[in-house]
Formats: sequence, C-alpha cells, structure tokens
Amino acid sequence: MKTSAFVALMAVGSLFTASAEEKPAPPPVSTTAQPVETDAARIARLEARVAKLEKVIESLRKAAASIPAIEIPNAPIAKGKAPVSPGTRSRGPSDEDRKRYESLSEAGKEKVRNYFRDHMEEIRGAANEEARRALIMAAFDRIIAEDKPK
Repeated sequence: MKTSAFVALMAVGSLFTASAEEKPAPPPVSTTAQPVETDAARIARLEARVAKLEKVIESLRKAAASIPAIEIPNAPIAKGKAPVSPGTRSRGPSDEDRKRYESLSEAGKEKVRNYFRDHMEEIRGAANEEARRALIMAAFDRIIAEDKPK
C-alpha cells in the first residue's frame, strides 16, 4: 500500500517538474496576413446595415399603425394614472367647482383637504371615473353645505 502511494506521488510530482522539452508545444501561429478593413470600407458596411434596419423599422411602424387599439375592460391601472372612460370629461375639477372651492372659508378648504387625505384609498378604489367623481362631489357638496354661514 505504501509503495502504490509513493508511485502515485512520484507521478504527480513529475507533472510539475517536467522539463521544457517534454512540455507540449504551443499551437502554431498563422503566418498568412488577414486583410485589414479600411475605415471607408467599415463606414460603407455600417451605412448599409443602418439602411436595412431603417427599412425594417419603417415596415414595423406601418404594421403597428394598422393594428386597431384594444381596450381591455377592468384592466389594472398603471401607477399614477386612472383610465378615462369614453364620453367622460377631462380629469380634474371643472372651472365652476374650482370657484366653489375658492369661495369656501379656510376651515372649509381644510375640511376638503382632510377628506381627500383621509379617503384617498377609497377614491382610488372606485370602479370607474364616474363613480370616483360621484364620491368626490357628494363629499364636496356636503362640506359646502356645512361651511355656509348660518
């Protein structure tokens, strides 16, 4: 058993102490010169590639323009953006609602701001723009009625 271990160690050791003549030679280097591409040739080749890609992009644009838009009902809302249903007005309060808000006392304005702060999740969770607007307008009308001098 000791002899076989000694022979194995000697074999491994000889791998590390082999002379330069016993090591394999590196692969031969090609002596034929490869043609060097000039800058003008490289530019012409790249311009041809760009022209081909521009044609592909243009055909993709035409194909995309011919595809009709698909509206997905109850699609998840992208963060910070609410869908606007067809036939609804633009988002935000009307000029009349802005004037009504400006006519409130400071306490009334604070009530409106607090309502929005406290009920933001409920407002965002409304089924659609009409439901959201109805929810906001009901609270706004209630606050205006409370704010009127008695």
